[in-house]
Parts: sequence; structure tokens; C-alpha cells
Amino acid sequence: MVLIRWGVFFLLWAGMMVFHLVTYFGSQYLEGEPHTVGGSLDERIPFHPGWIYIYSSWFVLLLGVPALLNIVAPELCLKYMLAHSIDQLLSNIIYLIYPTTFERPVPPKKGLTGFVIGTVYGANHRFLNCAPSVHCSVSFLFAFAALAAPMLPLWLRLVIVVWSLAIVASTMLVKQHMVIDAVTALPAAVQRKTALAATLMQRKPVLLLDEPFDGLDAESLEAAQRLILRRQAEGATVLVASRLLPALEPVCDDIRLTDGGRIAAEYRRGEYARAGQELERLFALRYGVTTSGKIS
Repeated sequence: MVLIRWGVFFLLWAGMMVFHLVTYFGSQYLEGEPHTVGGSLDERIPFHPGWIYIYSSWFVLLLGVPALLNIVAPELCLKYMLAHSIDQLLSNIIYLIYPTTFERPVPPKKGLTGFVIGTVYGANHRFLNCAPSVHCSVSFLFAFAALAAPMLPLWLRLVIVVWSLAIVASTMLVKQHMVIDAVTALPAAVQRKTALAATLMQRKPVLLLDEPFDGLDAESLEAAQRLILRRQAEGATVLVASRLLPALEPVCDDIRLTDGGRIAAEYRRGEYARAGQELERLFALRYGVTTSGKIS
């Protein structure tokens, strides 16, 4: 059974990589004249050739992260591979619509570092496909996969997250990508999930979350609730400001409704039905509509 699972894993992983390589390099033969990107912020970021080793370590995580997921959570591993392939497909659609490029510095000509940078720089038939950066978007996927796998040891999850973010930084420090390439690699919804996960992982006694559930899908909402409950079990006090009462019910001991900057009502766990009714009443009084959008 184990051999079958690993056989299926390597077959799917190899297929994912073939798709990645064919679409990434193949699209460069179909793209038109590229648009030059870059700005003053990029000019302030120094060129650090030594970071090319961090950049190249991306290939270790490219196999290592899905392999770890296949050990502890095969279903999550399949979701990761699907997300990776969708990311690659969407990125290539953007490349075909709006190809980008920029001028890179001359790499060192001597030593191992110069050789590695020269190899990386020379890997592209044409230096295109910059924004969004697949190197960055897949690195973000590494981090999200680690955060979504509580069955992995905490120290290992933190190592993967820090390592992944270091790779993102390396893309700019070795001038393989610009800031805009990294920013466009992280969609707005994913940015919110990253910020929420990073906040909840802080080892602070008190955490304040402002509308943390906005824009989360059902699976991400459950993951956020689990992280909040874990921090509470560790002794942290978590204060949550949210309009979404159903999302608060599993995680809050007390709820306070505010109106015009003052506390209008207070409820304990188990009184969420009453709190919901009161919220509807306050909403109708102030805005003339209910929280569901019906005119009162």
C-alpha cells in the first residue's frame, strides 16, 4: 500500500513538473514584445550574489514539501499539486497577455557563485515571464501548505515558512525578479490569509484581530478558527472584531455588540441566537436594512 501511494505521488509530481516546464518555457516562444518593469524601490534593493544559493534551494522544497505532505496528509498533498498547476496555468495566461522583462546586472565572472548566477540567468531562452513570479508564488504555496498541515511539528512548519519567505526575498536580491513580480505572485485573498496566519503564530499574550474572517472560504475559515482555539489553549487572550457572528460562535467565550462606539449589549457563549437578533435590530435602526440586505 505504501509503495502504491509513493508510486502515485511520483507519477503525479512528475506530471506536474512536465506541465510546469512546458508551459513556462514554451510560452516564451509565443509571447510578443515584452514590457519593461521596475521602479525606484527596485533600484534601492542591492545586488547580493550570495543569495543565489537561497534562490536555488527552491528546488529542494519543490520536491520536499509535497513529499512531506504525502507522508502526513495525502489529501492535502493532492490539493497542493492542484494549486501548483492552477498557479502555473494562470501565470502563463498573464504572460501571454502582458509579457514583462527588465535589465539584469552583469553577474560575477569567477567562482562558484558567478557560475551559479550565470547558469540561472542563462536558463531563459528570452528573459521574460517576470510578473507574476512563479518562483515567488510557489514559495508562498510552500508556506501555506506548511501552515495548513498541523500534523507537522511546529518547528518544521516554521522552518518551511521562513525558508519560503527567504526564497521570495532572494528573487529580488539576486535581481532575478522585481518587487512587482513578487507582489503580483500573491493574490489579495492569499495576502489576507498570510497576514492572519502570521498574526496567530505570534507568541504574544494578547492578540487583536480586526475582521479576520472576511474573504475566507469555508476551509480557510475552519483553519483560522482552529488556530485561534490553539492560541487560546496556550493561554493567549484573543480579541476579535467581526460582523460575522456564526464564525465567532466556535471561538468566543463572550460577545459584545457595539453601536456608535459604545457597547450596546453583552452575551455569553450559548447566547448567539439572541446576539444575532439584537444585531439585526441595531442594523435595521441605523441603516434601515437587515444584515441580510432586506429593507426593514
